[in-house]
Amino acid sequence: MKKLLLMCVMTGFCFILSAQEQHAAKSAAAATVKNEAVKTQAVTEATKTVIPEKWDSVQFGFWFGFPPSTQRNNVCGIKIGAPFCDGPLKVSGVETALFCGATDNIDGVQACVLVAVSKKLDGLQFSIVNIGKVVRGLQLGVVNIARNESFQIGIVNYIEGNTIPVLPIINFKF
Repeated sequence: MKKLLLMCVMTGFCFILSAQEQHAAKSAAAATVKNEAVKTQAVTEATKTVIPEKWDSVQFGFWFGFPPSTQRNNVCGIKIGAPFCDGPLKVSGVETALFCGATDNIDGVQACVLVAVSKKLDGLQFSIVNIGKVVRGLQLGVVNIARNESFQIGIVNYIEGNTIPVLPIINFKF
């Protein structure tokens, strides 16, 4: 009889605990749904203004704009042009090409055989002909051209707006 009474008390106690847990879970679920709705609304508003960036660690380019991923994805690693590569986005690392590398924004090294072109370069640009708009770093080549600022070593060095815009061997403007 004692065992039966103890079993009934324990079963009742388990039902009470289970009911309390279900009530707490329903309350938490309702609060979570409200929070998720607020988060979803905030995320939806944020995604309207911010486009998520896509990054590749290795990217190959075969012609200007081909493959299309060269126009859509940033690179954190190495971008190889066989023979050309370009893109409007960013390369953090190394861009190298047989004939021409022309990515707009480089953080690192842009080393090409014939021509290296960039709008903004932070690092080293190494090629026979280097063309950069803003170069915060070194251009090393036979012909170096920069629009705003650069440090250049080569045969012909041109920086637009410099006191002496064309100099042999070394030219710089900061």
